[in-house]
Amino acid sequence: MTTLDQLTEEIVARYASPQALARGRVLYRAGEVQERRRLADGSLEALVWDGNREYIPRVKMENSRLMVGCECKESRRAVCAHTVALLLAWVHQPASFERHGAPRSPAAADLRSATVVLPMDGQVEIAQMLGQLSVPQLRDLAKRHNLTIDGTTSDAFVQPLAQVLAQYDTVARVWRALSRPAQKLLGALPLLRVRDLVNPQQAKSALQMLDSKAAANFDALLRELSSAGLVFTLQPQSISVPALLGYNLPSDTDFAPSPDDYARLKPQAAAPAPLDFVSLATRLALVIKANPDRYTARPQPAVHPIEQQVTTFTGWPHYPAELEALKYDRQGIDQIYAKSFGVPPAPSPVSDEARDELARAVGVTPDRLDFALRLLIALGSVTAAPGQPLGIVEQPFNDWLAQPLLDRALTLFAAYANLNTWTELDRLSELHHPAPHLRHAGNVAYGQTYASTLGSLSVARGFLMLMLRRASPNRWIDLEAFVERARAFHINLNVWPLVQGVYLDLNGRQPNIANAKDWQDVYGSFLETVLTGPLWWQGVVELATRLDRVAAFRLTEFGARLFGQNLDYAPPRNDDNHGRKATTFLPNGDLALHIETASSDLLSLLTQVCEARSDPAGQLIYRLSPAGVSRMFESGWDEAKLIGAVQKSIGQPLPDSWRESITQWWANYGTLHLYADVAVIELADDYALTELLAGTSLAKHLLYRFSPRLIAVRAEGVDELRNDFVRKGYTPKIMNNEQ
Repeated sequence: MTTLDQLTEEIVARYASPQALARGRVLYRAGEVQERRRLADGSLEALVWDGNREYIPRVKMENSRLMVGCECKESRRAVCAHTVALLLAWVHQPASFERHGAPRSPAAADLRSATVVLPMDGQVEIAQMLGQLSVPQLRDLAKRHNLTIDGTTSDAFVQPLAQVLAQYDTVARVWRALSRPAQKLLGALPLLRVRDLVNPQQAKSALQMLDSKAAANFDALLRELSSAGLVFTLQPQSISVPALLGYNLPSDTDFAPSPDDYARLKPQAAAPAPLDFVSLATRLALVIKANPDRYTARPQPAVHPIEQQVTTFTGWPHYPAELEALKYDRQGIDQIYAKSFGVPPAPSPVSDEARDELARAVGVTPDRLDFALRLLIALGSVTAAPGQPLGIVEQPFNDWLAQPLLDRALTLFAAYANLNTWTELDRLSELHHPAPHLRHAGNVAYGQTYASTLGSLSVARGFLMLMLRRASPNRWIDLEAFVERARAFHINLNVWPLVQGVYLDLNGRQPNIANAKDWQDVYGSFLETVLTGPLWWQGVVELATRLDRVAAFRLTEFGARLFGQNLDYAPPRNDDNHGRKATTFLPNGDLALHIETASSDLLSLLTQVCEARSDPAGQLIYRLSPAGVSRMFESGWDEAKLIGAVQKSIGQPLPDSWRESITQWWANYGTLHLYADVAVIELADDYALTELLAGTSLAKHLLYRFSPRLIAVRAEGVDELRNDFVRKGYTPKIMNNEQ
């Protein structure tokens, strides 16, 4: 059950449309959420400026049901941008909401249920499926779920039913009432889904492998599921299955057999502490930020002459020795097409020297460093242009840093689930010698690039996660049994989506995944790399070995939370850090940070007002920055507010040097402003600025806002901004100093 206190930006994003979310973020970041209040009934409201108008949204959460009210027209049918801005202000700055009694606006006081499920598009999809049913069918479904609905048209039934059927509690309640064979079929259907459809014959074949007796009653079981409204048989040769079903199904105790030979099963050391990986990623980003221009991304690899000659080679990584051998092959391009070529593991995003130095500075192994860096790049917090220094993108990084630790972990896990620039199969060479490895044929289908192959493997990861999230926490699962169970779904090409001509080489041969042994070798290798790498690093699983090979695994309680099973989970207290101060002032007045005990508010504030560096031990050292303090003054802070905020976040009195510096800079603030190499932009109306901030790179280059129509930007960003403005449909006029 989600409450207001448990809201995160990720959860807010699931309630709102992408358009409302984007605009709401702009309003929140622009400081347009004012007069924030928490009312006596537990609801929230604020005054939100949008253009030259003010709106008063109000929200309340009851039983994971979001109740919203606002004066704008959009709120009559969905969560509006003003509501999103209010929720983001609550997520990131709950202390800014003052306690009050009654709401100030009658319109906002009229709360109604705008959205009740996560994610919103799941409810829309279910509504579309319900819209194809007849009124008698809809009425039967309403009775099944104890809904009293008056009406003679389908419109009266669709939205109330969609809201109920999209809820986790509804699916869990119906699940408990189903027969065991029906539960098995229901659990299989999301893993056979292509778009929103499942082929009935494939579903029956999969059920045959899971439970041959149940498959004999397939039609009756399907009717049982349809009568509950969990799936829809709208077409003769297909079953419509909502995407949300795969996430709403509860964990299953019979998900996979447990090992029966515990005597030979050796659990490895306990999984990393739940938030260790988040601390690692945070430390990595802060080290990069503290050392601009120091860590260089890997240069673009040189293109071999053979790769220039063969179009199907474009973009694929190759072993240099294989390409060199082709130079002496006299049979030309046709012979190249007849061969197959190994695909080497992707190199680190950073140069070898930078990788080793970063690993030492952060205190982590190189492979784990690479993984964390890839996720930060995927989040948009770190840039890694070939041959250029790594950089921090301020807004995404500050937004992520402002989240509590658990929410940062959820964000990183979501980035991993969608990571389409790297495959776990690259780790096979670390686990086994000789190791299975990816190969591609010289004549692999045109259009099948390395990038599209990585994208396909990310789809396979998504289906694997649908299976893993059904596992019960703390219950050992036999690795081979799990892989064998997954074979029931190999008929869905998305479960193992390598196209013809791209395969995992098994000791010099191309496997046949329809064969049970080959499936064990191929999918088992994939699963092993996922378990021993990303899931282990993030503290999602514990592992057990038998004869030095991974034999079993089990989800941790933290892993279950990342998979969305246990929303009430709270990370255990780290006794090693309990009572340890997050910061220590050094004799020279600098501040040493212990990141494991630092709050997100402290990290965010120090990032804004200080310059940082890392010492040889990887510890972060912060020094008060005149430029950072000046930016805080420009955003509306004064001397007393800034000193109070820093002192409260640090949890100890500020040294005299910090107080005196802030006081002196405040006294001098505004007496003189010198700007070198500045460009001024004049806009035609009061609304363009908000749109440009949301849809272009303007926020990155913005220096100061004089008014809604006049702003100052960094001169070096003019060319990029001009191109962005043209793409958005604007035709900027450029004037230089001589004109």
